Amino acid sequence: MHFSRVRPRVPFLVEDDLSSVVSATSDIGNLVCHSALIKVRLHCKKCQSKAMMIAATASGVISVALEGEEKDKVVVIGDLVDAAALANSIRKKVGFASLELVDEVK
Repeated sequence: MHFSRVRPRVPFLVEDDLSSVVSATSDIGNLVCHSALIKVRLHCKKCQSKAMMIAATASGVISVALEGEEKDKVVVIGDLVDAAALANSIRKKVGFASLELVDEVK
């Protein structure tokens, strides 16, 4: 008997511009949101989608976006997101990843 593992669908925002992500999250309420910028070595579209899925399924994440000229930076916005653990998880499953910046979204 074969059981397939079904991954639950997690809704997340996919944006190319950080300013639109910040405006989309500004009406959340009194939550203190933080943004994390993780630079990832992405070889192909599959690596991009894998990194986005890992970031989107992390707890507390509100939105995920790709940034940079080569779309090699993952921007994660959320409440109580463990940025170091997220970068470590992406590094283990996708490839080289470094945490570049953690900032508070106003």
